[in-house]
Amino acid sequence: MSNHHSHKAPVVQKLWRRDLPEITQHLLRLDRETRYLRFGSFVSDDSIRNYAERIFDTGSVVYGVSQDGELRAVGELCGLYRSWPPSAELALSVEPEWQSQGIGSALVSRLVTAAQNRNIKSLNIMFLNDNERMRSIAAKHFPGVSFRSAQAGATFGPSWPTPLSIAREIVEDASVYVCPKATFACHLTALLLRVTIRRSIHTIRPKTTVFGT
Repeated sequence: MSNHHSHKAPVVQKLWRRDLPEITQHLLRLDRETRYLRFGSFVSDDSIRNYAERIFDTGSVVYGVSQDGELRAVGELCGLYRSWPPSAELALSVEPEWQSQGIGSALVSRLVTAAQNRNIKSLNIMFLNDNERMRSIAAKHFPGVSFRSAQAGATFGPSWPTPLSIAREIVEDASVYVCPKATFACHLTALLLRVTIRRSIHTIRPKTTVFGT
């Protein structure tokens, strides 16, 4: 059970390469059990440092939640554009003292929107079946997921990007920072161009595939 309680909704912010020291420290604070649930094995501090150093190398989109001035949770949209149709994997880590407060669910919600806006057609989430919190989050965001094996998961097809979903991501990202108008305009233009180009190339119906039986 969490030792920290907050009645405020988690404030999710997009993370960048400049945030690597905070991301690394967050992952290093995960205890043995939480590391096992996050990475599927018991990983050393050196392994975590090596992982954190490469977190942005594949174009991952990363969000975080800070509490008490420290980064306490990280959500990752990994493996973007490695295949066609575009697919990605979702990963979460929340420090034990800050679990069961809706932080993981808030991160998943933002990551699903980010996947939608990048025209991701196959969003995968994998976790160990004894990870009760991930089971709850998956059941909420990925209806119909099965939990009958040691490893559970689902493949979810987000909806097409819309002007509303794009505006939502930009406004939510900008609400955390004081952004120059030029930066804001460039971010909007880049997102719109990415969506327009990818949608004009290929069309695919969203689908949900459940596995773990």
